[in-house]
Amino acid sequence: MAVKATKPGAGFAWRFHYGLRTLQRAYETSRLEPDKEKARIEKIAGKHQKLVDAGKATWVDQDDDGNYGFDYGEHLGELLHDKESVLALVRLAFVMSLHHYWEQRLSGNLPKNSYDQIKAFAWLKGYGWKPKEIELNELRLAANCAKHSAGKSASDLYVLRPDMFDASKIKMGFDPGYESLAITDAHVAAFFEAVKQSVPDNLGLAF
Repeated sequence: MAVKATKPGAGFAWRFHYGLRTLQRAYETSRLEPDKEKARIEKIAGKHQKLVDAGKATWVDQDDDGNYGFDYGEHLGELLHDKESVLALVRLAFVMSLHHYWEQRLSGNLPKNSYDQIKAFAWLKGYGWKPKEIELNELRLAANCAKHSAGKSASDLYVLRPDMFDASKIKMGFDPGYESLAITDAHVAAFFEAVKQSVPDNLGLAF
């Protein structure tokens, strides 16, 4: 039997949230291994620090002549940095994917099947919905910055959200762009939530 929407836009909303949940699960799955490894390394470091505090171990090996050898702290730091770099790439990849998903879902309802942010917001409001315009605009700018690096999107995002950039790199002379972009877990979570809240998920379908 054909699915009948109980309210205007319900069919679109159902398909929208089904795809969004799939995308979010993909993001969470992509994080599992690096998150697990990061936690494991931090646990090892914590245990070793307790041994150091108790005088039963050191962070750097030293021979009888006072020469320094293997630096265990540096080793763990490099391993941790590798996992954090992987997570940073995962975050950027899904910021781009999330905005692409948003554009893809909306463009089919816009003139010439082409995405335009202002027209997309107007189409959503036509159903009485309230898109999270500020957050969705920031998502667009962040995705463009991740994809194209320095440029208008990066500069505009820096004005709006300097917290999405590495302040130390900006002070070193880096322009706002891919290399200075510093999207956090909280930023990604807020982006997913903004997309979710921009289309109601309780309209229902009648079978």
